[in-house]
Amino acid sequence: MRVPDLPFFKGLSDKDVQEFVSIAKNTTLPKNEIEAKEADWATEKKIREQYDEFVQNVTDTKSEVHRIRTDLVNQLNSKMDELEGIEDDKTLTLPEVANKTAAFWATLKTEDDRLARAIFMVRNLTGIALFPAVTQKPNVTPMIAAGPVTITMKAGSAAASASSTPQQNNSTSV
Repeated sequence: MRVPDLPFFKGLSDKDVQEFVSIAKNTTLPKNEIEAKEADWATEKKIREQYDEFVQNVTDTKSEVHRIRTDLVNQLNSKMDELEGIEDDKTLTLPEVANKTAAFWATLKTEDDRLARAIFMVRNLTGIALFPAVTQKPNVTPMIAAGPVTITMKAGSAAASASSTPQQNNSTSV
């Protein structure tokens, strides 16, 4: 069995480490009892300070992950509202929407690529069609996939065509 190399194991015998692993991997005890037994074990082995420091580091890391997740979710709502505002702006032409959308993505990817990927994933997971298309470059012909139907729009054209088979297009879509 592979044993994790935890910092408080330094200087302990293999038998001591195996005792800890047996406690930590106990499947019949609730987690609070396992944690209490681990703490008792650390006291018995006279490494309680190192053990407590390790536990605190784990707690701090979880707190930081939670903070990052909360910040990301809060920013996600704001940026998705901004993107939807561009897409829903009835005063813009389709090419203007495509250009503003492309600029939105380019700016966001520069500012916070992690947030850009999160927005892209949420939109894909929820089935929200990118209409007009989100393109990498302004002034390209966008292609929008809406379920099994492909809609192709040409920049500067008020006409759109739809078919049940994908159309070939030289656009770059995100």
